[in-house]
Amino acid sequence: MAGCSKSLGIDIGSVSVKLALFEDDRLVRTVYRRFHGRPFETLHDILKEQFSDLLGVPVNLAFTGIGGKTAQSVLGGKFFGEIASIAAGNFYAAPQVRTVVEMGGEDSKLIILDSERQLVKDFAMNAQCAAGTGSFLDQQAGRLKISIEDEFGQLALRSKSPPRIAGRCFRETQRSADCADEREDKNETPN
Repeated sequence: MAGCSKSLGIDIGSVSVKLALFEDDRLVRTVYRRFHGRPFETLHDILKEQFSDLLGVPVNLAFTGIGGKTAQSVLGGKFFGEIASIAAGNFYAAPQVRTVVEMGGEDSKLIILDSERQLVKDFAMNAQCAAGTGSFLDQQAGRLKISIEDEFGQLALRSKSPPRIAGRCFRETQRSADCADEREDKNETPN
């Protein structure tokens, strides 16, 4: 919408919905909410409870995340990939930063930025599974009966000997071990 002064960014990830409202390129409101298996109902509730003032007002809509395309197909607006969205947010909030590590619910990303030209130079994502990502850390916080948002990070920063978290999926590690055992068995079998 040409001349529209309000923009609403909506990220529907694997465990939460995040919204950011901009007016004249100024961030004026943010919302983060876990959706507990109900992403679109949660988005609806947030829009109704906290953004009803936007009804009838022209707003640019932008979506990202695993559920972004579905929401965009219903509400209109534009869809942007996660890497581009993270880069754009970084250029807005911290333009001097050149390296971003993003820990999502199901994957993690390393993004290398060219802040002068505002371009993504390179990126990498974990390819095996969710081991060591947000969902994994969230489950561990639950097991410890602490808040992932308020306590987990603070405890981690105070640790004297942090644990090593495997970057590979247990199933992948097990599959590799099983293949090695099969090769060993074949080598030991007499002809």
